[in-house]
Amino acid sequence: FVQILDPATGTGTFLVEVIDLVHRAMVEKWKAQGHSEKKIQALWNDYVPKHLLPRLHGYELLMAPYAIAHLKIGLKLYETGYRFESDERARVYLTNALEPADSTQLTLDFLPALAHEAQAVNEIKRKQRFTVVIGNPPYSGLSSNMGPWIDGLLKGRLPDGTATASYYHVDGEPLGERKVWLQDDYVKFIRLSQWLLDGTGAGVHGYISNHGYLDNPTFRGMRWSLMQSFRRIRVLDLHGNLKKKEVPPGGGRDVNVFDIQQGVAIGLFTKAAAARSVCHADLWGERESKYRWLLEHVSLATEWAQLEPAPRFYLFEPFDESGADSYSDWPAIKEVMPVNVTGIVTARDGFVIDLEPSVLLDRIETFLDNRLSDTEVKKRLGLKENYAWRVAAARRELRAATKRKRLEDFVTKILYRPFDERFIFWHPSVVWRPRTEAMPHLLAGENVALMTCRQAIGNGWKHLLTTQLIADDSMVSNRTRERGYLFPVYLYPGVGGADTLLFSRWPKGKGGRTPNLDLGFVEQLAAATELRFVSDGRGDLGKTFGPEDVVAYIYAVFHSPGYRERYEALLKLDFPRVPLPESVDLFRRLAEAGHDLLALHLLESPKLGKPITSCAGPRNPE
Repeated sequence: FVQILDPATGTGTFLVEVIDLVHRAMVEKWKAQGHSEKKIQALWNDYVPKHLLPRLHGYELLMAPYAIAHLKIGLKLYETGYRFESDERARVYLTNALEPADSTQLTLDFLPALAHEAQAVNEIKRKQRFTVVIGNPPYSGLSSNMGPWIDGLLKGRLPDGTATASYYHVDGEPLGERKVWLQDDYVKFIRLSQWLLDGTGAGVHGYISNHGYLDNPTFRGMRWSLMQSFRRIRVLDLHGNLKKKEVPPGGGRDVNVFDIQQGVAIGLFTKAAAARSVCHADLWGERESKYRWLLEHVSLATEWAQLEPAPRFYLFEPFDESGADSYSDWPAIKEVMPVNVTGIVTARDGFVIDLEPSVLLDRIETFLDNRLSDTEVKKRLGLKENYAWRVAAARRELRAATKRKRLEDFVTKILYRPFDERFIFWHPSVVWRPRTEAMPHLLAGENVALMTCRQAIGNGWKHLLTTQLIADDSMVSNRTRERGYLFPVYLYPGVGGADTLLFSRWPKGKGGRTPNLDLGFVEQLAAATELRFVSDGRGDLGKTFGPEDVVAYIYAVFHSPGYRERYEALLKLDFPRVPLPESVDLFRRLAEAGHDLLALHLLESPKLGKPITSCAGPRNPE
């Protein structure tokens, strides 16, 4: 019944620990039965080939760690005194766990052992049922495991049409997200473990993995699905997230248990005949103190906080909604300003972004130089390829584009970081995500945009700025690198990918533009203030208000310390929400304050001297 799998076994660390655990348990049992040391060793030598090795399974994709895993398992067995007199082996296979049986066939005549390995693992994948799945799966947001089988597992339908649990739905309803970051490798390995144990109908899951799935809003379908599969869910958040700048509740340092930036958590999920429960515990502090705590504790002796994961996010961490008032009833900024997009992601900033346009164009000319091979271009410009981008294809695409436009026409300013304007070669052949759905509205005429993050990262929600330029994804969160969302104030006809219905709702303004505002929210705001809305520019705030007044009001509210402190817990979950003002006077004062703040942040305020900074070194410091 107990069949153990580490689907990303690496060098076999978890399987070696299993052997050590089983050996200690059996020796203690045999000692309690009064057996001599000689008898115990004989019992162990009989137990290993009959009962231990047939239970141990591991999958590994890379040859070197696969070979080391077999070596380490052999050494561990040698340490226990085991005599290698049997042909029985640990079932560690060279394979990709995220691919189904028969997806690849190794039939190389000069490597018959690998061909036999492929046949053996296919048989395991087809027939073996597992009751224990353990390990430390890889974390990779840009996953190379894009096969249809694992993608089908995530999305609820396998390639053969079989319906299965979906991480892209919550209680049968689609997530409704335009960008869902569920393709990370660790998510796929959790989904694999869930599928394996669902197939068995019983068992336990134990991973140490990226802790992002505990509270990320787009992972709510994953959390919902896990709650349907497992009766008991326990998560021990080990924190240590350098990107989020996490600080322990009592102050001091918080250090990762690994030498990585991403925080981690231990997830223990059980398919048991017990009442459903989701429990959580935190472990903060220095690395050594975390190691000591982990060595001294087991799951049953841990003080778990009982959670009640509730709609809409089904969080796997404690959440306090006290003092929320009617916050959840207010519209989110993405509903108030419906055309929005995440910031530009180049995937190669050092190639397509520069402080000097001439230097940038020199690199692009080198990239297109017909005298250089693809290999030479990669080496000279330090370019790296991935599953979604190849130098040869990018060069062909850009050469075709330059037959219609000059290279200079693709160079534009970008707000790279707060108050840090640079130049970008903005073309999809070399920019991974140019965000052409909304960014062109900032280039088509006079415009401004708000840029904010979806969640509060670290201590408090601080991520809100404004821009008149297209903007980098990390502009507003340059330290935490949280994803930034851009909301243009105006939409121009003939550019971007905005819904044409938005253009028909408002009278045309300067250059044919219309406000990027929800009609229902504007009507509610007009009713609350008893002011008349004008669809372009600013109103007089005595009888009228305009789209720029609405945005100024929002900007002031979101920058209010009282708003940020009062709704700190809720700001960690999702986009900030916009309250209606209680009076026209409050709206007027906040809009005026917002206009002042926008002018300061756009460096247009008369209160600022120009320039406010100067460069005291080389333009491109090393």
